[in-house]
Amino acid sequence: MKRIASHGYIVMDPWLTTPNPVDNYQAEWLVGVQEWVEENLEGKLHEDGFNAEMHMDNENVFLMGHSAGGHVIVEYLKHHCNKVKGHILFSPVDGFDPFGLVDMF
Repeated sequence: MKRIASHGYIVMDPWLTTPNPVDNYQAEWLVGVQEWVEENLEGKLHEDGFNAEMHMDNENVFLMGHSAGGHVIVEYLKHHCNKVKGHILFSPVDGFDPFGLVDMF
């Protein structure tokens, strides 16, 4: 992740633990994460010493997920593409369907 961040990308790794894995895979919780990032992250980074001239581009978002996280990203994109310009899926093979070919319900 440090290497990706070194090219100017902001790397976040949100994680949600729920008693019901379906709630996690439905990915609705990522809506709140994206809203928080857009409203708060740049200010928090500046408070923590990042260059005040650094500004986040919230209009060009890329999402990345590894393994089960890839499935969460795909599910999120099925309903909330809005500002997302691309996604990176690392090893999305944990026995679930990362490409939405299997009905969840």
